[in-house]
Amino acid sequence: MPDLEHTYLDHDLALLRAIAMQAGVELTAPNARAAAAELAAALRDPETVDLLLAHAIGQPDNSPSEESETGARSALNALLRAGGRFAVAPFARRFGEPRPLGPGALSRERPWENPVNATEALYFNGLIGRAFMDSEAGPQEYFFLPDDLIPNLPPPPEQPTGSIGELIPTTAPDEARPASSALVDDAVTVLAATQKWGGLSSPPQRAGKPATTRQPGRAPRADELAPFLRLPAFEFVSALLVDLQLITPGGKLDRDHVKPFLSASRADQLRTLAEAWRDSKSWNDLLHVPSLHAEPGAWHNDPLTARALIIRLCADLPSGEWKSVDAFVAFVREHHADFQRPAGDYDSWYIRDSASGDYLRGFEHWDQVDGALVRYLIAGPMHWLGLTDVSSDGFRLTPIFSALVGRSEWNIPEKQKSIALKTDGTLVVHRAANRFDRFQAARIGEWLTPKEKDTYEYRLSGSSLQAASAQGITAKHVLAFLRRACEQPAPQLVMDAVERWGKNGIEARASRPTILRVGSAELLDLLRRSPKTKHYLGETLGDLIVEVKNWEKLREGMLELGIVGEFVNG
Repeated sequence: MPDLEHTYLDHDLALLRAIAMQAGVELTAPNARAAAAELAAALRDPETVDLLLAHAIGQPDNSPSEESETGARSALNALLRAGGRFAVAPFARRFGEPRPLGPGALSRERPWENPVNATEALYFNGLIGRAFMDSEAGPQEYFFLPDDLIPNLPPPPEQPTGSIGELIPTTAPDEARPASSALVDDAVTVLAATQKWGGLSSPPQRAGKPATTRQPGRAPRADELAPFLRLPAFEFVSALLVDLQLITPGGKLDRDHVKPFLSASRADQLRTLAEAWRDSKSWNDLLHVPSLHAEPGAWHNDPLTARALIIRLCADLPSGEWKSVDAFVAFVREHHADFQRPAGDYDSWYIRDSASGDYLRGFEHWDQVDGALVRYLIAGPMHWLGLTDVSSDGFRLTPIFSALVGRSEWNIPEKQKSIALKTDGTLVVHRAANRFDRFQAARIGEWLTPKEKDTYEYRLSGSSLQAASAQGITAKHVLAFLRRACEQPAPQLVMDAVERWGKNGIEARASRPTILRVGSAELLDLLRRSPKTKHYLGETLGDLIVEVKNWEKLREGMLELGIVGEFVNG
C-alpha cells in the first residue's frame, strides 16, 4: 500500500490543514505537496496518531458487540483484519461512500467534524486513502491504510470463534433426494449416442413413436436422449465430456481418450467427471441457473473462482450432517458476498429474471442472482456429481465430497452384471454392467425405452446391424461380443441370425408403402406415361393399384394434368 506522504498527495491544502488540526499539528508548508510531506512526518509519532484517532473514531472500545456496529471503529477494524485494504464496493456497501466535496464544500460541510458515514470519518480525518491496485482479478479500486500508519494503530479485537458448521443450523429433511453415481451412466449414454447417431439417419425412438429423420453427423439433442437419461443434466455432462477431450469440439469421439474412460471403475469415472467440473473454465454455472437469463455483453464472470469458494466453504461443513440451504446462502452473503464479483460490480452484468424479464442490477438483487447461483451449485452440479444429498430446504455432504476434497479415497462398491440376451434379439443391460460393454451394446442395437428402472435395452435388427457395419463392425465382432459379455448360453437362434447376416446381408425388407387406387386402366396408363407423374410411381400391385414413391410430387403432377386426388388415412 502507499505510505502516508503518497496518500496525502491526493488531498488539497484545505483538507490537509483540517487533518493536521485534528491531530494537533501546525503546518507551516506553503503548498499541498510540501504539506503532505510535513503531515506524514508528524503522523509517524504514535501520540499524534492517538490524538487523530480520538477525533475520528472516539475512545477505544473493545467490547464484544463492537463488530455488530457500522461505526468508524468497526470500519477501521475491518480494514486491519483485511490486511490494510478493502475493495471499495463491498466496503462502501457496509460503511458508506465518501462524498465528492470540492474546496468550497469542504469549508461548508466540514466532514472531518460531521461525517455522514463511517468511511467519511476515516477518509476526511486522513486515516485511509483510495486508489487502484492490482488483484488476482485485475486492477481494482481499494480503500487502504497507509503502510507507515498501520504500526501505530491499535490492533482489532478478536472476533468470536466458531466454525461455519456451528454457525449454520441443522435441518431435518422432509423428502430427501439422495445423491448417486447416475451421471456416469448418462456420460456413457451421451458417448454412445455421439458415436452411433453421428453416422445414422434415424435416432432412437420412444415406444410407440414413428421414426424421424435426422441429418447424418449431427450431435444428439437433449429431447432425443431424454428417455435414456437418468438426470436432467444433458448439457452439463456433454460439456464435461468435451472438457475431458472424450468428445471433440466437432462432435466426434476421441477414441484414445474414450476407451480408458469407459474401461475404468465407476468410482474413477465419477472422480474424472467431478474433477473436470471443479477445474472447468468453459462450463459457466451462472449461465445455467434456471431462474436467470444472461444476455451477452462486455461483462464476464469467473465460474472457476465462484465454484472454488463454494467448495471451500462446504469443506468446512461436517460430512453427513443436514444443513439449511437458506442459512448457508445467508452466510455466503454476510461473509463472502462478492464471491463471484471480485470488483463488487453489481450494475454492469446483463442478467434478467427468467419469469418477469426484469433486469437484476444492483446489490439489492443479490439473492436473485448470486444466492440463486449458490442454490443451483448445491442442488444441480454438486448433486448430479454425487457430492450432495438434497431436500426442499436442506443438503448434506456425501462421502464422495470428502473424496473430492482429498479427505478420503474414491470408493463406490460395485458388482458387475452380465448382459442378458433375449430370444427376440433384445440386449438388456443393467446399470451395474461394465460401461464399456454397454457402450458396445448401444452401438449394435436399436435403442428401446427401458421397461425397468435400472436397465437399458438395445434390440438387434437388420437396421442396427447395417448401421454397425457402416462403423466397421462385422458379424464376427458382434458374435465375439455376445459370447463374451452376455449371460451364457446365449440364444442360439439369435447367434445363427447374426452369423447369417454376416454372410448374406439383409435378405428381407418390410415397409409401409403409400398405395394409389385409380378408377380406370386408362387413367393408370396416363399416369405411367406422363413425365409429370411417372417418376413418382412404383410397382403395380393390381389392375388399378400402384405403389407411390412420393405422394406430394405425384399430387402436384396429377393436378397439372387436371386430375384431383386425395390422401386417405387408414
